[in-house]
Amino acid sequence: MRDLIVSTISSRMEEMIDFASRLIAVPTENPPGQQYHACVEVISKELRRIGLGCEVLDVPSKGVREPLQYVRSFRGTGQHKLYFHGHYDVVPASVE
Repeated sequence: MRDLIVSTISSRMEEMIDFASRLIAVPTENPPGQQYHACVEVISKELRRIGLGCEVLDVPSKGVREPLQYVRSFRGTGQHKLYFHGHYDVVPASVE
């Protein structure tokens, strides 16, 4: 199993770097907490591209112009499911 995982990751290295680069290019620093919709767009497009369905859901929040969003996607049913979890806001970049 380990060899299969390593070979799969190795064969998709450029894809993963491209996806990470597109995510990093979206300025989701918090504060100010903007560009979340753009980040959700990048994530949802990639999930669909690789054949995983996903939902984009709005989360009403007080004091923000646009509702916050999150993406959810599952693969499998029953006891064996694949579920990814994370967040896409980051601390402000610091330049010294």
